[in-house]
Amino acid sequence: MATPPYYPYPAPTYGPPHFQPQPPSHLQPALNPQNLHGMLQHPSQCNGQSPHEASPPPNQLVLTQKDEKFQRPTYKFRRKADSRNRDKLTLLPNQSNSLISKREKRKYKDKYDDSYRVNGSSASGSNASEDEEVTWIFTEYLSNLKPPVVSELSPYSVMVCWKPPILSAVEIEPALCSSIQQSEIMYEVMLCEKGKEGRYKSVYSGLDHHCNITSLKPATEYYVCVQASLDDIRGSSVKGAIFKTPPAEPEAPQPPRLSARTKNSLTLKWNSPSDSSPKIKNYVLEFDELSQEGYSRNSFVPVYTGPLKQYKVTKLSPATGYKFRLAVVNDKGKSTYSETCCYFTSGNVPSQPSPPVLKQAFINRLHLEWEKRPFDDDFSLQIEDENMRHGFLTAYSGRETQFVCCGLKGNTEYKFRLCASNEEGSSPWSKIVTYCTLPDKLSCPSKPNPKGRIHASCFRVSWDPPKDCKHSSITKYILEVDRGYGFEAVYTGPDTEFFLENLLPGTTYKVRVACISAAGHSPYSEINSITTAAVSPGKCALPKLQSKPEASFVCLDWAHPEHDGG
Repeated sequence: MATPPYYPYPAPTYGPPHFQPQPPSHLQPALNPQNLHGMLQHPSQCNGQSPHEASPPPNQLVLTQKDEKFQRPTYKFRRKADSRNRDKLTLLPNQSNSLISKREKRKYKDKYDDSYRVNGSSASGSNASEDEEVTWIFTEYLSNLKPPVVSELSPYSVMVCWKPPILSAVEIEPALCSSIQQSEIMYEVMLCEKGKEGRYKSVYSGLDHHCNITSLKPATEYYVCVQASLDDIRGSSVKGAIFKTPPAEPEAPQPPRLSARTKNSLTLKWNSPSDSSPKIKNYVLEFDELSQEGYSRNSFVPVYTGPLKQYKVTKLSPATGYKFRLAVVNDKGKSTYSETCCYFTSGNVPSQPSPPVLKQAFINRLHLEWEKRPFDDDFSLQIEDENMRHGFLTAYSGRETQFVCCGLKGNTEYKFRLCASNEEGSSPWSKIVTYCTLPDKLSCPSKPNPKGRIHASCFRVSWDPPKDCKHSSITKYILEVDRGYGFEAVYTGPDTEFFLENLLPGTTYKVRVACISAAGHSPYSEINSITTAAVSPGKCALPKLQSKPEASFVCLDWAHPEHDGG
């Protein structure tokens, strides 16, 4: 009986306990050609016939009892293997689905069907013990794998190579030997980490004789083994290889966490990196003080170097922010720094904040924002509607620096105030500010009226904003004048008055105005007619004789003056 394979530590297990097949009962005394009654031959005979055997005629079928015995299980094995390998090839991540073409599949199918038709008459009388013999022989063959070879070892990956089973190590009949295709043997590579005995995981399954194992841990010892299978026959796991990944520089740790704080100290804690690098020697903690405006000076200074996982930073200023970062040191070097984190020491109650600022107004909502100072933690925004007479109510409470007050009425004024707070307490309320929502529909401005004296060639007009909208919400006004041939715009801007010039004396002009805001374009105001002041007519031209003078009268005509003066 073959000696079971040896495993350094521990023997690999893949699910249920691995079964080591035993030879059939009539083969157990000794495995030699005499006890096999001529069934097994020397491997040198696997590739050809014995010199004492005569070749059968080409057209004559000659099947000995020994050939029939091996043809039956061989055909059964080949049929299952072909179906199983076709399925596995389509599932392998590193193999192309075109490895077995349709023509090859059809060729194998026809080959196996022909073999079945030739041997079908004798297969019906097969014996279970003969199948056990063939299964045991194939298991012995698949178990003759040499230990895998490890190469290209790095902290996080390794290349594992192996060779096919040794055919000459098992005495196989020519009928079986010719049916073995080493290219169809499937290999499964299993990996186990030291300290996790028996917890093997499959890292590769395919037809190749090598695989690259990734996602390993630095400075960790592993055990890797290979198992071969053909169809539903699986060989025993061979003696595996032991390797240890080299150490690597530690990964960047997580930022330190705030454990406690006072006015003059901050207590920080941290965890070691998640990788399995060599033993950590020291942690390096650095800090940088923020300016009064809350900006970092980017001048980190080491404050602690040692093996502990917490440290209390003392002699700090009250109500001051500090940035921290952490690095790890081991035998291989120093890691990159963690992300920076910012913590503040305790201080006094925040001072009075600035009032909130209107960012944008809408018909039924107002968008407000405010400034956050370095020592402000939370904010409280309150709103008051004087028409409701309920006083100030809290509209927002949190850490954000902006808020949109929704559900408001159009064209309505609202009052706001802001309060900042931290662990020490709350600040006084800010100054009260008033903001107005936009009207649902913008009304027109007042009728433009003359402002000041009306001159013969110029005058000034002015108007008032719409009554239902504040002046600050108007973006621009449009003033139009009709000189007798239709209205045309003479002014566009934010002012509420305009000076018209280059006019004719004693002439009536029609004026109107409209406004534009975020709510849209208003209708035009009422039309106002304004007449410029009249002046003396211009000099008349000399009269001209219209016809030949008569004895008692003459006819004269003359032209209009340059202007009539209104």
